[in-house]
Amino acid sequence: MPSSSLYQKQLMAAAIAAAFPVASLGAGVARVDFAVGNVTAVAPDGRTRPLSRGSEIDVGETVATQQGRAQLRFADGAYMSLQPQTEFKVEEFKYANTGKAEESDSIVMNLLKGGLRTITGLIGRANRNNYRLRTDVATIGIRGTEYSVKYTNSIEVFCADGSIQVENDGGILTLNSGQGGYVASNNTPPQQTENRPVLPPEGPAEQQLQQQQTQTDDPEQPIQEQEDKPLVEEALPEPPPPQTPQILTGTLTGNIAVGHLAFVAEAGVETTLAFDGSGKLLSFDALEFGTGVTQHVGSTRESLGNDGVMAWGRWIDGATSGDLALDLTNEGALHYVAGLPVTNMPTEGIAVYTHTGHTPPTFNGNITSASFTSSTLTVDFLNSQVGVALDLTVNNQPYSGSTVASMGISGNPSVFVTGISMSGPDCVFGSGQVAGFLAGEAAARAGMSYHVDHPAGFVAGAVVYQRGPIDMGQSR
Repeated sequence: MPSSSLYQKQLMAAAIAAAFPVASLGAGVARVDFAVGNVTAVAPDGRTRPLSRGSEIDVGETVATQQGRAQLRFADGAYMSLQPQTEFKVEEFKYANTGKAEESDSIVMNLLKGGLRTITGLIGRANRNNYRLRTDVATIGIRGTEYSVKYTNSIEVFCADGSIQVENDGGILTLNSGQGGYVASNNTPPQQTENRPVLPPEGPAEQQLQQQQTQTDDPEQPIQEQEDKPLVEEALPEPPPPQTPQILTGTLTGNIAVGHLAFVAEAGVETTLAFDGSGKLLSFDALEFGTGVTQHVGSTRESLGNDGVMAWGRWIDGATSGDLALDLTNEGALHYVAGLPVTNMPTEGIAVYTHTGHTPPTFNGNITSASFTSSTLTVDFLNSQVGVALDLTVNNQPYSGSTVASMGISGNPSVFVTGISMSGPDCVFGSGQVAGFLAGEAAARAGMSYHVDHPAGFVAGAVVYQRGPIDMGQSR
């Protein structure tokens, strides 16, 4: 990129920081300047909300772009363009907004998957030691103003201006303007390359929509997806009107996993699911270990997410009927995650499923607090195996477990039920059960419920996942 273009971007970033102070963002740390597709924010408690232009992002929220993309403007003037299939989280943001750099200003972010381009703001330019972008493979520190990252199971990174520092357990690599880098794993030293991450360009309709959304605010779009080219080169037809996000409604056949403090986790496939018009689950039947209809007769059905393929939430009062007759008011919530059946099930390769939503766990006994931390599924399609990792925080202490199980119950290869061993610093051994299923086209989604034992009591909840790329190398 020509130096004159970089200089203009630096001036623009400084002007934006002055023109849009943190007060203009309300309580949020960033504002959505552009969003197309089903872009959502997932709160720490698992609640999901759609994002559109003007939405604010808070610390602790995870932005998930699915098939869409989004551009964020931070309070310190930074810009970030999030690519499709990206999950990005702001873990810490401190900005005094005094018009100059303060020692207390800092930002810590986490790229969970996907790709991004960014022009740093005041924090990144002035407080470089207080700027971090984390991944599971490496951490990026800033010594410049513009870079891009693509993260799958490895990292590809490119520094467009200034310099960046890539660090992991294998070593430290400094990349200057025009240099690329590659990190294969957390223990592999970062390597310099001549390549830059290949991030998908915007389509014409997205470009026009982005221009329409931003032209009233800014004379020029700071982050161009096709470098040094105008955002729109020719007149384009009017884009279609915005569509209401699709959700699961009505009565349909799908998969479900449920968890409760009174019984071990269960999963069922080819289950009849009934949703109301707002996407709340009303009833389900034909669980793997239960044959009667389970009907909720209480008034509170807490829907925490419904994106047209997966739905998850809790029933938190009243009672259920059928084989799972429960007094929810006194015995705690019934957690559920439901999804559409699998179509075109993969037959080989290994894929990692990352957490995209969850229900706040419930607990009993002498447990005083419990929260969900993280979870992943690793599915070996060739050998029909699933590896489960589950991390919770119980009584303010980490509590973790893992297990490997065979996929398939009653001849259906998309469901699993298995025991899991859990442990933590205040618990040498705990047990429990997890139950889950794969869902959607090419098993792109998954859901799991859990019921785990702790010396102080029980913890139950549900998790929803999205599949990463399938590694077609040798299966386990």
